[in-house]
Amino acid sequence: MPHNQQRTNENPLRILRRLRALLIVLLVALALPAWAIDGKKTAVALAQQAAKAFEAGDMDRAAAAYLEAWHTDASEPNYLYGAARAEQSAGQRERAEEHYRQFVAMENADPTRVAKAKVYLTEFDGVRSDEKVQAGDRSAKRGEWSVAAAAYGEAWRLREDRLAILLKAARAAKESEDHQQATTWLKEYLGRAPGNAPDRAEAQAMLDALAGKRVVVAPVEKPPEPVEQKPQPVETKPELLVRPNKTFTLPPPKEKPNARRTAGIWTLSAGGVVAVTGAVLLIVGKMQESQFNADLNYDGQVVHGSVTFDDATSRAQSIGTLQSSGWALLGVGVATVGVGSYLLATSGNAQVSLVPNVGGFALAGRF
Repeated sequence: MPHNQQRTNENPLRILRRLRALLIVLLVALALPAWAIDGKKTAVALAQQAAKAFEAGDMDRAAAAYLEAWHTDASEPNYLYGAARAEQSAGQRERAEEHYRQFVAMENADPTRVAKAKVYLTEFDGVRSDEKVQAGDRSAKRGEWSVAAAAYGEAWRLREDRLAILLKAARAAKESEDHQQATTWLKEYLGRAPGNAPDRAEAQAMLDALAGKRVVVAPVEKPPEPVEQKPQPVETKPELLVRPNKTFTLPPPKEKPNARRTAGIWTLSAGGVVAVTGAVLLIVGKMQESQFNADLNYDGQVVHGSVTFDDATSRAQSIGTLQSSGWALLGVGVATVGVGSYLLATSGNAQVSLVPNVGGFALAGRF
């Protein structure tokens, strides 16, 4: 077959392939917006489920739902923040720290929540710093000063605002005869500590000793002895005990106050106030919960209301806190009323007697 004839037969096939590829690209381009919209709706539904689980106290399920929402729609940083908060509440410190750091690094993250996340990260560093300090203390008790110095140094690097840990690291390094490291940490401490720090003198003395300087200890001044003061005579007037031609009637002795009865009265009153406050908080919480459900208009799958995700999460947390506080105060108040009633009943001043009235007799009591 001639070369020109073969080229003529291949041209229609190439054109068909190009048209098919172009058609596939167009179909994908048209499907992407619809897929993105469906993904956002799915993520919103998952976030709503996570918020309900968070409100119910199921932090593991809340964290899993928030993470799934974030993986479905990674353009919403608040899903990742919600997952970190749930993990923190569930005691999953390492996972919460990882997700907080990812959230802080996002450019479109909410600045207010970024500030909160940084506070939580600082708290995590503080917990790890405390653990390192405890490990250093155990090593110091065993005389393992080099291990203690390393632990104290790591604890200080986690929280460089804790200068007392830096000084402990310098002491341990000095005891382990690592004079170079001890000198470095002492200079760091003196450069950061304020002028009125109570341990500055000790740090300077240790640094001077390591440098071979003579350490001069200031003598302790003896406090002046107190001057004995003689008591001054007090002028007293003679008491007139008897007056002629007059008769005096002694007043009845005052009844000694009963401490148990007084405590019972105060306890009973305080318990009543606390119980009433708890009941009011419960009523307000239930009213807000009803209004919240009405605003959500949730049919089990889709939220039809106009409530935003941030507003729904904030209101759900507020309602949960309000109701939890109400139940707690109500329980404490009822228990306190019971204690007050018991104190009154066993105060010793409680008396019961029969008193005549128009219909016969009545039972009267005094507490």
